[in-house]
Amino acid sequence: TLVQQLLREPAYVIAAEEQLKGWGAKQGVDKIVVSQVRLLLKHEKVEVRAPALRLTILFGGEDSCGDLIEALADREYAIRALAFKALKARKHRDFGFDAGGGEVARMQAVNDWRLWWQAEQRKVAVQPPSVYEQKPPTQPTVVAPGRE
Repeated sequence: TLVQQLLREPAYVIAAEEQLKGWGAKQGVDKIVVSQVRLLLKHEKVEVRAPALRLTILFGGEDSCGDLIEALADREYAIRALAFKALKARKHRDFGFDAGGGEVARMQAVNDWRLWWQAEQRKVAVQPPSVYEQKPPTQPTVVAPGRE
């Protein structure tokens, strides 16, 4: 019911987020809260994504890092900045990410985060690195006509 209130009018969002914080503080309920709100991280309204992100940061464990990495690609600066702050605090890495930087540079940094996270997940799953991870593609270069 509280997660559904996050989807309603803004007047309900603050109250629902506060109640979810209270419930999430109870032993064993934090994972339930995160499992329900993480689905809202891709919602079209920033008013829904923002509390979902805050709750994910507050109660999410190691497995929520993938969600935070995906939030780095959000169209809203505030979402990107908050996700980056949480990731940097948890993982002590930044991969050159700048929440206010240009889209191309941001997406390259997000891709670096994704590749790193995939490699970290493989370490846990004891899988060999993919061909892409062993030999990533090089950046394309522009060649002037006649200099081929």
